[in-house]
Amino acid sequence: MTFINDLNFGKSYEEITINKFLQKENNNYKLSSGKFKPYDIINESTGEKYECKSDRWTYRTGNVCIEFQYKNADSGISSTESDFYFYYVVNEKSDKKYERVYKIPTDFIRQLITEKKYHKIQNGGDNWKSKFYLFKELIFSSYIIHE
Repeated sequence: MTFINDLNFGKSYEEITINKFLQKENNNYKLSSGKFKPYDIINESTGEKYECKSDRWTYRTGNVCIEFQYKNADSGISSTESDFYFYYVVNEKSDKKYERVYKIPTDFIRQLITEKKYHKIQNGGDNWKSKFYLFKELIFSSYIIHE
């Protein structure tokens, strides 16, 4: 998939996050704009911020992938201002839009990184210019909000 296709794929999950998981609380949510932004969604009433990630590989590998670097610069978990990560596990062979959804506190992910609870650091993304922490999906099981 191209970067634009991946971007559009991810944007659709931002809309799902607002419409399915956040709007029931209130309707003061706004999508962030721009290519490299510090968060995806903000609750304009409370200031709470969210990242939305959708992963087609987690279903097959059992790994949760958290980006931390792009072209040798901080990105993802290293640069986000979000309070929570919504993480969608996508099975492309299913009729469902997603298999599982996690709402993970960003501070919990950072704590896992500090404690080196990831099992691997991997290069990937467009032209292998990104670096990711790989965690076993099971480590986030207490944060599942939909399955």
